[in-house]
Amino acid sequence: MRLERFGGVEFGRADVTDELGSAANTDFVATPIGGYDQRVDDESLDLPANITKRYTIYASTPEEVQTQLDALRALRGTRAKLWARTYTDEVRFVWARLQRVEYRRTNKNFNVQPVSLTWRVGNQHWRGHDHTEWDLDEGYYLDDGLYLDDDGYTFTLDTAPYYATVTNGGNRATQDVRFTITAVATPITVITLSTGLAEFTYTGSVAVGDQLIIDCGAQQVLNDGADAYVGFSFGATHGIEEWMLLEPGDNIIEIARTGGNNSTILIEFQDRWA
Repeated sequence: MRLERFGGVEFGRADVTDELGSAANTDFVATPIGGYDQRVDDESLDLPANITKRYTIYASTPEEVQTQLDALRALRGTRAKLWARTYTDEVRFVWARLQRVEYRRTNKNFNVQPVSLTWRVGNQHWRGHDHTEWDLDEGYYLDDGLYLDDDGYTFTLDTAPYYATVTNGGNRATQDVRFTITAVATPITVITLSTGLAEFTYTGSVAVGDQLIIDCGAQQVLNDGADAYVGFSFGATHGIEEWMLLEPGDNIIEIARTGGNNSTILIEFQDRWA
């Protein structure tokens, strides 16, 4: 992958070196008889890691060089999306904090300046295709993993239970899944969602026309905009730390409900990559 942009600042493409790599982990615990893997069969947890980019600023005047340096220095210490482009021309991002902006001034050419940028990331799970609702006039870039005519996965719950298939196009499971259920015809009093080792239920009245939002990444439940976590509970088969995990490839989500025939559900998430 090639790093292209941090926040609103795009990088130069001359003399580029990107150091991405993979973060290590410390899941093994030393014991008198050897190492013990704490995670057993579960995915290991990443340690914070550094990402570095080196490139050269070429400008027509020294003032222009200084303007670009000032823009980079202003980002030091900030957290934003660090964008990259793959060899297949797909865009991905990771949340990162810019820690260092380094450069060395020589007397050779004041219109040329090599720079080095270093970010710190909490993990190196890159997010790709954004399966969310969005509007073209809301200030988004088309290079933000967004696709025209793509507004997440929307289903009409015309059977009970209903089975919805969604696809995580990445190569790692994603937990940042957001469900928006809109009650139609009659109120919904109970709704249960399950897939893989995840199962949870919301118990409480969702009035006709109101929305129930279950944000698995933020671990938040809203009913008509008000906190409704009190109605949330895990099912007997729930066997993971996260609220929901969508594995790479197709995932079938079972949606059981009481009331609200022909209600709709919007499922939003981003493909996740190692």
